[in-house]
Amino acid sequence: MFLACCMAPAHAIGLKGGVNWDMSTLTGKYTRFADMYSLRGGSIWVDFNLTKHWSLGIDIGYHQLFENKDRATFELAPGQAFTASTYNKVCDIPIMATLKYTIIARGILHPYIGIGIGTVYTREDIIFMDMALRDKSWSFGMAPTVGIQLTLGKRIPIGFNIFAKYGISFNDYTYRNEELNPYQYFNIGVGLLFQ
Repeated sequence: MFLACCMAPAHAIGLKGGVNWDMSTLTGKYTRFADMYSLRGGSIWVDFNLTKHWSLGIDIGYHQLFENKDRATFELAPGQAFTASTYNKVCDIPIMATLKYTIIARGILHPYIGIGIGTVYTREDIIFMDMALRDKSWSFGMAPTVGIQLTLGKRIPIGFNIFAKYGISFNDYTYRNEELNPYQYFNIGVGLLFQ
């Protein structure tokens, strides 16, 4: 009820936003680090309608991907190495400005395409026994998106958002003497739309 009351003035000035549940997988060379499909993710977004078809906004997400790995040997420094089974985990936080084009702006189904450009924080953890190797970085990233927004009418300020997104960022990470960059992921998401 509180959200519905807050969304009435936002709709009047052309604002809409949402909360999504994101499901992700890594692609490219990063699958050597973690190759499991993950349900651990989410995002929030806000858009300002420039015209009936074009909107400008911001999208902030969080994804956690992981995999249990077989025993392997890692070299910490020249002459220092360990052999262990590891739990590899990568977390990312994309923060992007977005531009979306709504293909059909009338009716209850609104298909759209968009692009996000901004920065991506990535953190790679290699966990073994009671220790962890950690690397983290910020890098430039972008994410093209396709999706459909389902509205329930002009008087109902809540709807649904379904989308697919391919993200890429240009960080620098080496895993077992191999460069894995660029960081690439694919995710699909479903969520609530508030307008």
